[in-house]
Parts: sequence; structure tokens; C-alpha cells
Amino acid sequence: MGGADRDGRQDATSAAITTRQCDSDMDETLDRLYGHTDFGVFAEVVTGGDIRIGDEITR
Repeated sequence: MGGADRDGRQDATSAAITTRQCDSDMDETLDRLYGHTDFGVFAEVVTGGDIRIGDEITR
């Protein structure tokens, strides 16, 4: 893989669906529980192959 970049969470993940008002601090909660607030990773496939849980991704 090449060009791996982290994708942070958006404020919408902390908003109530009915009121659209922020009702929680999702970033703080995720950082406390998991040590990061990443939503995902964008990457470019350079060579095909299998990716398994726990595989290390480096730049």
C-alpha cells in the first residue's frame, strides 16, 4: 500500500439525529477508549495481496 493517510471523525458523529445538536464528545470518548479518533484510512493499492487484522501499515 502507498499513500496511507488517516481520516479523522466529523462533528456529525457527535450529533443527535433528531435535533442535530452535539450531545456527546465522540472524539474524547474514542481517544479515551482506543487511543485515537481515526474514522478510517485512505490508501492506494500498489501491489495486490491479503490484508489481515493486526497487519502493520507504514508510510
